[in-house]
Amino acid sequence: MIRLKIFAFILRNVIRAAYFFSIKKLKGAKSLLIEAGKIGWEHIDYNEQYNSAIEYLGENKVFKAIIDKDQSYLYQVEENFKNFQPSHYFYDCRSGSSNPFSGLIESFRITLLCYKYNIIPICH
Repeated sequence: MIRLKIFAFILRNVIRAAYFFSIKKLKGAKSLLIEAGKIGWEHIDYNEQYNSAIEYLGENKVFKAIIDKDQSYLYQVEENFKNFQPSHYFYDCRSGSSNPFSGLIESFRITLLCYKYNIIPICH
């Protein structure tokens, strides 16, 4: 449990640093990609956040991504970035690897993807 908290803390701070150093002017309208696994979307909090985002941004500006645990996480993230082209990316830092070292590497790679596609990450 402590390892998970340490991992989540590190991941959040990596994403915050990436946000701070890679802020660019966003062109066009804002859009939001919300990501969770199948079980995550069954929880009330993700559906509440999704519905609230639709109320604020509009239905055509909010995208729902379901992560399949049997496929490569980073591949799915990049495909979602390409397909939806969001300006903001809301995700749960527990979605990726649960191994502290590989999770840290994965968080750096997500940071680079966000930078590459000019996306502002929002870590839940």
